[in-house]
Amino acid sequence: MSYCLNPDCDRPQNTDKATFCTNCGSPLVLRDRYRAVKVLG
Repeated sequence: MSYCLNPDCDRPQNTDKATFCTNCGSPLVLRDRYRAVKVLG
């Protein structure tokens, strides 16, 4: 499960293979290297 990096996204959960958020369209990979796998705060 990948999470959207956009704090305003209503549905941040995405599949592992997605490269963009299915809800808001934001990229899921930060600096072409890092992917959020869980919510930190």
